[in-house]
Amino acid sequence: FPLYEAMRPEAVTYVRATVVEKGSGKPLQVDVSLREVDSEAALSLTFATDNEGTFLTTLPVGQNYALNVQKTGYLFYSDYFALAEASTYSGKPYELLIELIPVPEDFGGELEAEQPIVLKNVFFNSGSAELKPSSEPELNLLYQTLVDNPKLRIELRGHTDNVGSDTD
Repeated sequence: FPLYEAMRPEAVTYVRATVVEKGSGKPLQVDVSLREVDSEAALSLTFATDNEGTFLTTLPVGQNYALNVQKTGYLFYSDYFALAEASTYSGKPYELLIELIPVPEDFGGELEAEQPIVLKNVFFNSGSAELKPSSEPELNLLYQTLVDNPKLRIELRGHTDNVGSDTD
């Protein structure tokens, strides 16, 4: 039935994910954090997966969100959900299988060099090399991973986006 505008609920979607160990497929109980990106009154949630390594959470449309999944002894995972522009949101929920990579105890070899770990929540001002403050939580996770695993070595790579003129 038609519902007048003031009584209509805000648009939402959800994220349902299962977190497993890469290779073995073993479900993992992990810490999950979800936060709004670039918001004054930012929503910030922390919770854990259940015994099967799953979680379900809702995301109100109208903000962008950063997701981080972490567990001691594993490389962390991050994701980004662009929901600030309701007109560009497809309406589909997010169904994720997150495979966390164990950090080897013996660094005689390398982690899978062919499979990059993507930091999806590092943001720059347009046309600038200056990091936005909203990048800090993701970079702190990287920092803590390196502190916790002092023998771990990383290679950072980056790329530009397609915003701006061809000359830029």
